[in-house]
Amino acid sequence: MQASLKDIFLSVLKFWPRRKGAAAGKPAQPAAAAKPPAIPLRLIGAAMGEHAQEAAVKAEMSAWMKASGQGKLDASPEFWRTLAQATSATRELAASVGAHGGLAQPSEAALPKLQLIALLPAEWKGPWRDAAGRWLQHQLVSAGWPLERIERNARRNQHPTQVLTALKHSTEPCLAVLLACGAQADEGAAALLLADSEQAALLGPGPYPLLQSVAEGRADPAPHTPAPGCALLRTLAQQAIKPLPVAVPMAATAADALHLDQAPAAQPLHAASQA
Repeated sequence: MQASLKDIFLSVLKFWPRRKGAAAGKPAQPAAAAKPPAIPLRLIGAAMGEHAQEAAVKAEMSAWMKASGQGKLDASPEFWRTLAQATSATRELAASVGAHGGLAQPSEAALPKLQLIALLPAEWKGPWRDAAGRWLQHQLVSAGWPLERIERNARRNQHPTQVLTALKHSTEPCLAVLLACGAQADEGAAALLLADSEQAALLGPGPYPLLQSVAEGRADPAPHTPAPGCALLRTLAQQAIKPLPVAVPMAATAADALHLDQAPAAQPLHAASQA
């Protein structure tokens, strides 16, 4: 069954790093190799893709694709409605990303890799996913982040638990936009901007709460999270301590979970579940 937007964000805010085999009644198996120490992730902000201008976004993206030699995208009305909402949420967080102190440095090499992780509807065809990922990446570039310092991931069948675990145990600086779209266009889209403490300090004075604290109800999403995203996060955070309905296998390594989509457009794939 396709996960709803609420299911996805309950999982995101739960921040539930269970190893494969740790389902109820099954003891966790020893890890094959020691993971790097977990780093605390901070919630910089959240955005909801509401009241998006579908026609305007479709026109903008179509013109951008034509200008960049990507051709015309043949997609359903539902695709464009969902993408418009995802664009709205991504643009809102892109403004915060554009305030990163590292952008004032003369060398781009000093910037961390910005992770763009898009949890898109599972039924979307390969070309749709590829085009959407590139378009959302373009929003970050338009905000001032260098294209060469963005790693895009719009793979099918990802789960927030895998993504968050990979981010927590990465040995690289963490700065990530995590976007989730609902299975239906009317479920909207929402995005989180996450960072380690060092990168958070470069984004502004804060304070930025730990994602774990928000999930456990020990901290508010902070004034940096605009309405209605703030209300959604607060509500979901109160429910986040509830266990997930099914066990979710963990990726073997961080690289598995954060596999990049930097290749040319993929071929259409069969629909699959994402819960």
